[in-house]
Amino acid sequence: KKELKEIQNKFLVMEELGQNKAVVKFLSTDVQENNIVKAFQHCGDILKVEIWSSEEDFYRSATIYFKVSGHFL
Repeated sequence: KKELKEIQNKFLVMEELGQNKAVVKFLSTDVQENNIVKAFQHCGDILKVEIWSSEEDFYRSATIYFKVSGHFL
């Protein structure tokens, strides 16, 4: 349980891929789209969230697609 909690706390480990999308890694295996939307809604309008499991199924990752605006996220 402690390891699972630590993985959930790594929500903010984010790798920016461009102006309109970001990858978040080391998410809990039970994370759902609404969890990600809630955590990142302050970053801008979210168009789509894709969630996938690691090869070992120890954690999940997600790509968050943001609406492009005239300023940086």
